[in-house]
Amino acid sequence: MGIDFSQLSQPALVYAILLIGTLMVLFFAVFFRDPPKILKE
Repeated sequence: MGIDFSQLSQPALVYAILLIGTLMVLFFAVFFRDPPKILKE
């Protein structure tokens, strides 16, 4: 990937991981709460 993590400070890396983790949790929560109709067929 085009991201060079060596240029990021430690707190920035932690915040990036927390942000991605939060988005993933929200995505899976919505996905499993209301599965797409394509998978129901």
